[in-house]
Amino acid sequence: SASKKQTTFTFDQVHPPSASQHDLFVSTAEPLISRFVEGFNCTILAYGQTSSGKTFTMTGVDIDSDPPASTNGMGIIPRAVYTIFSRCRDIKEQRGNSWNYTLKGSFIELYNEDLIDLLSLDGGGGKRDVQIREDKQGHIIWEGLREVPVRNPNEVLK
Repeated sequence: SASKKQTTFTFDQVHPPSASQHDLFVSTAEPLISRFVEGFNCTILAYGQTSSGKTFTMTGVDIDSDPPASTNGMGIIPRAVYTIFSRCRDIKEQRGNSWNYTLKGSFIELYNEDLIDLLSLDGGGGKRDVQIREDKQGHIIWEGLREVPVRNPNEVLK
């Protein structure tokens, strides 16, 4: 008989079905935002089977609601956007002219093995591919990615 290889999976966190959108945001994304405004690259990735709840978790409902409300159904992305702008404003108030910031947004779809820039359309109305490269210093470069300056959460969510 062939021996079966057993695989073990571990998780940083497990949330019950009763966990609210706010609970998920506070425990998973909010700590990353603190690092992001310090200049670190951070990624929040939803991965799973079709119909497993990725879009609901990331986008949620009540996107135009009061962002600090812990009772609404706003997902991780809009909560993160509001929190990033709020944290940046707070730091600017504390540090004055010694700290400046510019926020830019991009929108990438990873489908199968392709990266697609959803903000850039080529001349024929098709979506432009994005290539990931690394420069000699080890910095990641998103070749072909359109970045759009954004001034407030509503511009990002639009």
